[in-house]
Amino acid sequence: MPVFGVPSVCENGQVRLVDGSDTEGRVEVCFNNTWGTVCDDDWDSDDARVVCRQLGLPTEYAVAYSNARYGEGEGPILLDDVECFGFEPLLQLCQHNGVGNNNCGHLEDASVSCSTERPMFCGEDEFQCPGDDFGFPRCLPFMYLCDSIVDCVDGFDEQNCSTIELTSPCEYSVKEGETESIKVCLTVTKVARSLIHRVFPIEVTPFGSAKNETDYTFYNETIVFNGSYSEGDSECVVVTVIAHTDGIVEGIEMISVSVGQLVNPVYVFVIDYDYLKVGFVNASYSVSESSGVVEIAVTAFPDSSGNVPSIGIPFGLRITSGDGTAVAGEDYQDVLATVYFRPDHTPSAVIRVSITDDSLSEGEERFTVQLKSYDLPIVLANTVTEIVIEDDDEMRCPDLENPADGSVVYDGLVVGSQATYSCDDGYRLVGGSTRTCESDGTWSGESPLCSQSVVVCTVELVGEIEVEINSATYSFSGVGSDITGFVCKLDGVTLPDCSGTLTGLSPGQHWLRIVPVGCSVNSGVTFCFEV
Repeated sequence: MPVFGVPSVCENGQVRLVDGSDTEGRVEVCFNNTWGTVCDDDWDSDDARVVCRQLGLPTEYAVAYSNARYGEGEGPILLDDVECFGFEPLLQLCQHNGVGNNNCGHLEDASVSCSTERPMFCGEDEFQCPGDDFGFPRCLPFMYLCDSIVDCVDGFDEQNCSTIELTSPCEYSVKEGETESIKVCLTVTKVARSLIHRVFPIEVTPFGSAKNETDYTFYNETIVFNGSYSEGDSECVVVTVIAHTDGIVEGIEMISVSVGQLVNPVYVFVIDYDYLKVGFVNASYSVSESSGVVEIAVTAFPDSSGNVPSIGIPFGLRITSGDGTAVAGEDYQDVLATVYFRPDHTPSAVIRVSITDDSLSEGEERFTVQLKSYDLPIVLANTVTEIVIEDDDEMRCPDLENPADGSVVYDGLVVGSQATYSCDDGYRLVGGSTRTCESDGTWSGESPLCSQSVVVCTVELVGEIEVEINSATYSFSGVGSDITGFVCKLDGVTLPDCSGTLTGLSPGQHWLRIVPVGCSVNSGVTFCFEV
């Protein structure tokens, strides 16, 4: 199954062409990382132009096909009753029944062709007209004359005539209270016969709530061709559009400036001077991990008088997410969605973001959701909201490792659990012997160490003594909790009664005073103690 346009792993709203070539094929669209087809109900050239534009392909000769022209697809039918104006940057911004809502079968799968050349099926001495229900064209003899109306609606066709194309910029925008001069040009793209007094009327079509003489004024003009032309020759005229100030918050309204029934009309966005502001209702949301979802509200804000603004034309806003301490795919499902605003609809929407309940006690985590426009002149406010995930799993402390030459035992890993450390024979504990699991999921204190015991001997019996242990010098004139006792030796022989008395400072201080009892005090006595 040849696939063109994008890789198999996809983002919401992506499109691709299947079972054709890189410029034509069955249209498939992605939602929730699943590819599906589009039903051909109401499928026309306006829809085809949007698909071609989204794929970065030419739109001049976009052709819409129905009845599974490139074969029947597999999987779900994701879009039905698609109605595009033709200027939208993405297919998902066009009006439709909602993702997955359809009454179609795969025999109705829609297709497009985005060729760089006008398709030809008929002979050089024939006109080509739209075909029957199976998409096959009709060919008419040259006895029918060319006119300025396309699609053979009157039995004529332009494909074998000298053809012209609208070559003006695609879009203009004008604020209320301002005037915009639009240069409309027609360029000869094919020379077959002279264009003798060919008159092309310039027309304006309003969209949404835009009304002539109320929201705008347009002065009718015509473009006239008269004589012989070469390929690339143009005729132009400057038309004027005046946008009126009405003091009403209407958002964006739109009109199209077209020449006869030529493709690619010029779209003029009338930007409301009073501004339509759209954004998140709340700057932040708090949600428990076990709830599984957070609903984020987007709305058009009321004007200064408290009136809810109307929507002049349909538009979409892009919703994306950004990681904070929470990670997409682990703590929440990544967000890539579009909210739609249409005339005569409530100017608000709700985005549902799935939260992952992972049974891990991780504390509080955060991520952000951003709001962006598709290069439309929408005024955005409150474009970022922060989502705080409150972990409602029981807090637990991590497992503890045994110290070298020792061990640790604990009665649990939940808050309040106790861990007790001990050392192997011949080793003493340096540090606290117990630790507690705290409310933040960490153990109190530091892990203690097990240090090997050292026997130190001296011939001094009373007063302060100074010895060197492991290359470090220690002075002793008291007692510390790490001093376990002492023994007396005479000429290397342990004396039978040498208990002594240990006195001194508080635990943890390394001082020792030795007062032997029952020992003969003379220079022959060797005095030993263990640390």
